Amino acid sequence: LAEIRELSFESVHSKNLSQDDIDAMRRMYEKNYADKPVLRDALLQTFDAGIEDERTHDLSETDTRFYLLRRNGKIIAFDRFVEHAYAPDTTHLGAFNVDPTYQKHALGQTFLDETVKKESEEKQVVAECDAFAPMSMHYVEMGFVANRYFLFEGNPSLAIEYNANLETEGKHLSRETLMSRAIVPTALNPKESVHVVRVSDPREIPFSLLDEGFIMTRYLKESSGTYAAFERRA
Repeated sequence: LAEIRELSFESVHSKNLSQDDIDAMRRMYEKNYADKPVLRDALLQTFDAGIEDERTHDLSETDTRFYLLRRNGKIIAFDRFVEHAYAPDTTHLGAFNVDPTYQKHALGQTFLDETVKKESEEKQVVAECDAFAPMSMHYVEMGFVANRYFLFEGNPSLAIEYNANLETEGKHLSRETLMSRAIVPTALNPKESVHVVRVSDPREIPFSLLDEGFIMTRYLKESSGTYAAFERRA
């Protein structure tokens, strides 16, 4: 990304963020979650509290890094990774936002892919995402797996994890092969190692399987429907 003209890429500790950068990221939250005010306010509260804690406490139990993608000096995308003292083997992807002007391009996804892979070189990356947002499909298709379904401020959400050493059969299936193996959600075959379901409405996906020892390893949408692949956690 840094090689593309007009773009710059940097990693900044939360203590070293300028107020202009903080304000720019807050505005991005406000734009991207304007239609979900309760969720927006909860996310902004977490964002503000995390920065304030690390700036005011030398012995904070968290360590936060921001990756910033700029165009001509203006932040057009950012993500935030938080390390917690109580979970030394993981890093938490606590935020990912792209300026609405650039959301129709692949810049944001490429930026996310690069930062997650960099962070995963040393630790497992964990995160939460909107269960039905198109971006959540990208998370799973880029290598995350979903392990839990829950409600956050009333919003259907998925807990996801990225582990470069986690091998799953579903990740190696082409989109065509995956789609050819799809079944209706009520007809899971216990002999299959990868259970692929196709639904017309993502709300019909049997996320309850995540409470039964399964992980979701694929998640994509085609003209024929939405597809999700579930596998037993090893």
